[in-house]
Amino acid sequence: MDASRWLLNTLLAHKVRLGLGRRDEHPAATHADIDAVLDKLEDLANALEAADRRATAHLRGQIRPLVAAYAAALQKAGYPPSLFFSCRFTIDTGQIVNLVEELDPRHLSPVVRATGRRLRSHTIALPGDVIEHIGLEQGRAGFALPGLTA
Repeated sequence: MDASRWLLNTLLAHKVRLGLGRRDEHPAATHADIDAVLDKLEDLANALEAADRRATAHLRGQIRPLVAAYAAALQKAGYPPSLFFSCRFTIDTGQIVNLVEELDPRHLSPVVRATGRRLRSHTIALPGDVIEHIGLEQGRAGFALPGLTA
């Protein structure tokens, strides 16, 4: 498991360069800001190449493509670039690390070790089992998606 939190740290560094705090919203974000984060992830991969080829391969083959796909999905859905930088919308990798930490290794069931309670999950039933483009307003009204503020 990689707990380096490449995306989270890169997002936070970009916000700091703009004079924003880690939990501050970035309402003026543009697609150029998102491109800067993607470029920084590539810079990190280049910087690590001599010291850690596995980290470089992970950044180039897993992290950066996933972040690029996420950014493209937000854009295609008509969401503003500011949501890419929002701690209320974009789930940081720290939460993913915490979720993996809570998996029971014997049964691979998502439970909280301390209490044995199942972790929360969000499931959206799609009409006709078809994934479709849903705009921000329709998502808010029809699906009450987590992270979509009113």
